[in-house]
Amino acid sequence: KKPGSALCTPHSALRTSPLVLAADVRGLGGYDRVAVALLRHLPAHGLGLRLDPRATVRDDLLPARFEVAAGGPRLIVCPPFRLPHFAPGRRDAVLTMWETDTLLPEWVATLNRCGLVIVPSRWQAECFRRDGVKPPIAVVPLGHDPAVYRPGERPAGVVFGVAAALSAGGVRKNAQLAIDLFRQAFPDRSDVRLRVKTTPGSPGLETHDDPRVEVLRAFLAEAELADWYRSLTAFVSLSAGEGFGLHLLEALACGVPLVAPRHGGPADFFDADVGWPVGFRSVTVDTDIYRGGMIEPDAAGVMRALRAAADGGKREAAARRAAGFTWAGTAAGVVAAMTDHGLLN
Repeated sequence: KKPGSALCTPHSALRTSPLVLAADVRGLGGYDRVAVALLRHLPAHGLGLRLDPRATVRDDLLPARFEVAAGGPRLIVCPPFRLPHFAPGRRDAVLTMWETDTLLPEWVATLNRCGLVIVPSRWQAECFRRDGVKPPIAVVPLGHDPAVYRPGERPAGVVFGVAAALSAGGVRKNAQLAIDLFRQAFPDRSDVRLRVKTTPGSPGLETHDDPRVEVLRAFLAEAELADWYRSLTAFVSLSAGEGFGLHLLEALACGVPLVAPRHGGPADFFDADVGWPVGFRSVTVDTDIYRGGMIEPDAAGVMRALRAAADGGKREAAARRAAGFTWAGTAAGVVAAMTDHGLLN
C-alpha cells in the first residue's frame, strides 16, 4: 500500500461492548501516550471502557475518569517484556512493538497466549511472524492529534532537531552521532543550529562546546513538543531501530521534513517525498536490552542529507503525508481488528 494508506478498515457501526484497557500511564513516554490517545478515542466507538486493576496509572494524565474493573475482553498496550505482568489470554489483544527484528523466546511464548497481536508497522508484522508469533497479527499504525501537531510558519535560519530519551536502551537513538555528523557537515557555518531534546534522566552528551548545539533536558507537554517541532527546518533521526517512529510522524505533522534511514516502522510513512532518506548497513547487536538486527546509518550519507535539507523545502508534502495517520484512525483500526477476530461484538 502507498505510504499513508489505511491497513485496517474501520467499522462504522457503534456498539455497546465492554473493553478493559490494560496499560500503564506513568509519564509522557511513548506507550503512555498511546494509551492516553486510545482512552480519548475508543469511547467514540460505543465501548464501555474500563481500566485494568493491574495497571499503574496517574489520574492526572488521563483524559477522563474511568472505572477500574477486571473481566471482559482486554486491549493490552505495553512493550513485550511488560506483557507477563498483565497475564494475557485468548480473549485479549495486545498492541506492542520492538526496535530490533528479534523477540526473546519468552516474549514470543507470552504473545502466543493472546487472541490477537496488533503492531504499528508492516515491518513489525514480518519480524513478529518470523520470530514465531502464532496468533493473528493486525497492522494498525499509530497517529497524532491534528489539533496539536499542525504546521506553522517556516522558522528563520536553519535549525535541525533531534529528540531522544537516552536512558536505558535509548542509546539506540544515536543522538551523539547526530551531533558529531552535524558538526562535520557544517564545520564553518555559523547560520545553522542543532537542537537536541532529551529527558532529565538521560546521560550527558558531548557538544564540544559548540555554541550552535543546544541541549534541552526536559519532559515537554504535547503542545510544547509541537512548538519545538515547528521551530525546526528538519527533524533528524539516526535511530538504530524503530517499531513505528512516533517522533518522526509528529514532526511531519508539524510540516517538518525528515533526515533519517528509511527502515523499520518509519518506512510505512517516510520516503524521499517528505524528507531525505540516508543509507545504512545492517548490524547484529547483543546487549542487555537488544538482540538481533538493527542498523547503522551511513555517515557520509547523513552529512549529504543534512546539507540538502538546509535549503528547506518539502514542508507541505510532510504535513500532507502525516494527515493520514491520526489517533482517531488508530482507535478505529484497533476496534476493526478486534471485531474482525471475534474479540469485540
